[in-house]
Amino acid sequence: MACETPHPLENKIQMYKRNETANVWQYRFYVTQPNGKPFDHRKSAHCSDFKQACIVAFEDFQRVSDKVEQGERVSLTPETTVHDCYRFARTQYLQDIAQGFTQKSTWETLENYYLREIDPSLGSKPIKSINLETWMTYRAKVISEKPHLAPRTLDYIKSAMRMCLNAGVDMQVIHEVPVLERHSRGRKRKPRKPLVWFNLRAQKILLDALDENVKKKYERKRKNEIEHAESLRDYVHLALSTGLRTEELSTLTFNEIEKIERNRRTKAKLAIIHLHSKDGRKTDGRRFTGVDGSGQVVERIMKRRGLNIRDNSNSLVFPSDHKKKFNEIVKKHKIQHDKNMNRRSRSTLRHSFICNQICEGMNLNEIALKAGNSVKIIENHYARVLQDTDIAEYKKTKALIEREKNKEKEFDADWI
Repeated sequence: MACETPHPLENKIQMYKRNETANVWQYRFYVTQPNGKPFDHRKSAHCSDFKQACIVAFEDFQRVSDKVEQGERVSLTPETTVHDCYRFARTQYLQDIAQGFTQKSTWETLENYYLREIDPSLGSKPIKSINLETWMTYRAKVISEKPHLAPRTLDYIKSAMRMCLNAGVDMQVIHEVPVLERHSRGRKRKPRKPLVWFNLRAQKILLDALDENVKKKYERKRKNEIEHAESLRDYVHLALSTGLRTEELSTLTFNEIEKIERNRRTKAKLAIIHLHSKDGRKTDGRRFTGVDGSGQVVERIMKRRGLNIRDNSNSLVFPSDHKKKFNEIVKKHKIQHDKNMNRRSRSTLRHSFICNQICEGMNLNEIALKAGNSVKIIENHYARVLQDTDIAEYKKTKALIEREKNKEKEFDADWI
């Protein structure tokens, strides 16, 4: 570069000519993008007069600085960039969240993967330049830099890119979303995840094991161990009688339990729960009634904690997640896997609740309301997957359990 000289008003601007024979003045300055990366802004003043070129450079510097302060992306190209499409998509998603059409967690996931993975590399590129070749080159770069990334993470990154491309279509910058993957002829559809649940026999083994665990703790007479064992038992009972998700159980507070009422037909107590929208929960909140026995579990927990529903306490119902002890018990009693060797976990308790209600013949709409899912998911992922043999085995085991209970009542009556 020849004739390089600083700007008379702003020392951040550098005026120069490309070579000694050039007549037109150029200017350059550095700005820091919203993502923290420096950007070398170079342009031509399109004039040979030095004073006029300084005026053009200073006006451009002010315009770019104001744009950066507002959080906008700076680019030398006038075309719409990927980051511009992200900002448009952000506005649309926030409107949908406010109207209840989209879950907040969905947007947070897309935004996280865009800002962390896509924006540093492709944020300044025109949205029109994104095609299969560009995407495959970027994908190969990501895999080489981060070989530990799971396939699911790559799918999330691709979803974030598609979000920007869909925004480009809505902005009428591009006509359609380009294909971002090569489909092989021999590609097969991913198999559906198997339905893993505690059948009624396994549930009985689990509940008996929890009762035995509490009994042993009472024999040792250690208050902390007794309280932890009873809390674990109540955790499992409440999960099986309400169908709460694992994250919902871990964040459940006493003020979310509205009241306890009695079932007029069975005389059992039911807990009415109103879940609020909280961070870490998949749903925005719902109000539902548990099945028979849920009320007794809640009363037992409150009695142990010395609380009342009218207290409206915001304390956690289960301060501990019980993950470690739960896994130990199911492993010890050999119910860690189902008949197909699929591993069972705490989330399996929710699947067990849904399967129990299907086997009991409860209406799918009512199950969906209690579980916080759509009827389509309940039908496709549970009702259709459950086999007739599973339902028949459930009814047979239930009849056997009721017969044993009746025998115990008759035996107790003979001693009175």
